[in-house]
Amino acid sequence: MPGPAVLGLIAMASLFGHRQLRGGFDSAGRTPGQFCMWVAVAVITLTEFRVASASGNSPGMPPVRDFFRDAAVMSVKISPDGDYLTTVFRADKPGAVANLMLTRTDGSTPPRYLSNRTYGDIGLQLWATPQTILFQHKISQYSPRGTQWRGGLYVVDRQTGKQRELTSLRQYRLAGAPARDDGRILVWLYGNYDLTPSAGWLDLEEGRVINAIAAEPGVVGWYADYRQQIRVSMLAGDAAGPGRLALRYRDSEDATWQPAYPLQQGASDFQGFDQDGRHLWVLAPHGDRTALFRLDPMAGDLGEPVVSDPLYDIEGLLLQDDKGRELEIRYDADRPTRIVFDPDWQRHYAQIDQLLPETFNAIVSWDDAETRLVVLARGDRYPGAYYLYDTRRQQLDFVVAVAPWLHREQLARMEPITLAARDGLTLHGYFTPPVGHHAGPAPMVVMPHGGPFGIRDTWGFDPETQFLANLGYAVLQINFRGSSGYGSAFEQAGYGQWGLAMQDDLSDAVAWAVATGRADPTRVAIFGASYGGYAALMGLIKTPELYRCGIAFAAITDRRLLYRNDRLRFGDAGEDGFKTLFGDPDADPELFDATSPFRQVDRIQVPVLLAHGQVDGVVDIRHFRLMRHRLRRNGNEFESFERRYEGHSLAEENNRVAFFETMRDFLARHIPTPRNSLPTAH
Repeated sequence: MPGPAVLGLIAMASLFGHRQLRGGFDSAGRTPGQFCMWVAVAVITLTEFRVASASGNSPGMPPVRDFFRDAAVMSVKISPDGDYLTTVFRADKPGAVANLMLTRTDGSTPPRYLSNRTYGDIGLQLWATPQTILFQHKISQYSPRGTQWRGGLYVVDRQTGKQRELTSLRQYRLAGAPARDDGRILVWLYGNYDLTPSAGWLDLEEGRVINAIAAEPGVVGWYADYRQQIRVSMLAGDAAGPGRLALRYRDSEDATWQPAYPLQQGASDFQGFDQDGRHLWVLAPHGDRTALFRLDPMAGDLGEPVVSDPLYDIEGLLLQDDKGRELEIRYDADRPTRIVFDPDWQRHYAQIDQLLPETFNAIVSWDDAETRLVVLARGDRYPGAYYLYDTRRQQLDFVVAVAPWLHREQLARMEPITLAARDGLTLHGYFTPPVGHHAGPAPMVVMPHGGPFGIRDTWGFDPETQFLANLGYAVLQINFRGSSGYGSAFEQAGYGQWGLAMQDDLSDAVAWAVATGRADPTRVAIFGASYGGYAALMGLIKTPELYRCGIAFAAITDRRLLYRNDRLRFGDAGEDGFKTLFGDPDADPELFDATSPFRQVDRIQVPVLLAHGQVDGVVDIRHFRLMRHRLRRNGNEFESFERRYEGHSLAEENNRVAFFETMRDFLARHIPTPRNSLPTAH
């Protein structure tokens, strides 16, 4: 967690979040495969644990709910001995919550629940020992600053099913270190108002933290090596110096801390210890891009990068086993990309990819002997399915689909695209044609992401994109300047460009889609949330000739109001960072007015759908109400959608479904398609 001085530099990245409106909706869908034996047993013994295979007749157009339902499966983990799987699973019935289920990998016994919650989902789960599972129970809590999530940590015995809450933990973060041989877990602990954590080892048997390290000013993270010694800490803010991040290092827990290496906020991260225990894996700038380095902390020398890409930042997480062996790193290029270090791992992937050639496949869990691997397969038309791969038999068995109600035949392919902005800057993004559309211009929805900084659109299954494609609309997603993943210069090109060059990039992308014959210029809409909602409204204002209608959820409508609110939220420490990213309303008030939708309502000439959650703690509900009042007073054609207990996203499934049904009907009125038109009155 960053200190207060760092918040200003990353405020815009953390402030506006992603475009997606769903809450707790990772992915949904199914892919080809065979039932694993335990799933067949589950279907017989637990009728609500329904898993569909990919065979059968091609389905019709899904209802709106199928795109925005809570996922059936959140995660699958394998026990250290390889004999059991735990699945965070949601039964297919109204009001069901996600619980923890246990089954044997050989299917020799019926699956059984290890939790039986009736409210609040099970979130994180991990095997601490072959006998003990640690899991989190997530409960939503409404507050004046939006929907918050709190959750208790529990341990459950695999054999007896006996549970115990670790009541001593209230504000914590699991540090991501491997479990100790005795099953203890490294945690960071926060007091009520602490911005910096203490750290210690959570003893699952006694339910208490031992060998704690006290919090220090400026230290925002503590990291253990693979011998379970805390030997790296991360500094942020003034304590870190000019780069605003820095690593400290020590040879052992008895040694004195030494400065290791300065890092650059927003382009650097600590990734873990090398297997030798002496070198550190870090992400750091390499020219204009972020790359992966193996750092000698005593020499302070990065050397040449181990993994780099000439176009994309390496922003993934280095995957290592519990002994520190480097396995792989994944990052987003135009499609998900995987760099494999370990020869055995490479051999496993060669077999898995041959068996699942149409998906991006990721090993997400494995036993200690690495003879059984849990694989998550995903893609643009493959929302997610888990498989169990046996490395000895080289056999892949289907386990469970993330949400079996969606089928690949119902979904559209996402095409990576590249185009030039008006000033020559290269832009990347994605174009998804309507389902069943074969050639020629199509009605189109432009969908700018949120953020706007520190975020980008990526290739893969997206429920909003597929929902629109099913209604007969092409979807254009462009990573405008300011988006992350394309180097520091590209992101910095968006600083201070709200409503200006960033908006021009969206307009240039529409022109590209029309010029290439993909989009019908007379039937284009724009839809976004948070910053994307702001961009949708500014598109209607700045280029009214491009759009027939606009849809904005949780949109920033008055930049002055946003600036004032966030000064209160983050304090003076973040002011300089805000001015760099956002601009200065005192220095240029006329520009702030010209780029605030609330102050430019009279330029909107087309229908608007405006939506917001009443307890949004990021973009205050006043943005919505001011805009709605001005639209009404100005006589604009508009509709509004407001929900009492929703925050910056739509966390409740029924509210998500209601919003997208409203959006479907709004589009049917203003840009009808053969797949989305209102009934003709008789």
